[in-house]
Amino acid sequence: GESPNAVKMQVYCVLIAQLLMVVIRKKAATKKSFANMITVIRLHLTSYVGLMEFIKDTYKAWRKKHNASSLAFSP
Repeated sequence: GESPNAVKMQVYCVLIAQLLMVVIRKKAATKKSFANMITVIRLHLTSYVGLMEFIKDTYKAWRKKHNASSLAFSP
């Protein structure tokens, strides 16, 4: 929306999302940049992986998830 109320709501949503990402980054104690973290999370929103494990070691969590899913679907 373009009304003043809609713009305020969009700004508040972005601020809340950014605050959540800062808290997650601090809890995960990762050295990843904020932009990289946001991109990785955005790309994997539909993946079922543990968030903290995923932030700490993205590749390990991704491999673990895909190895488990490939074993579950093997004939």
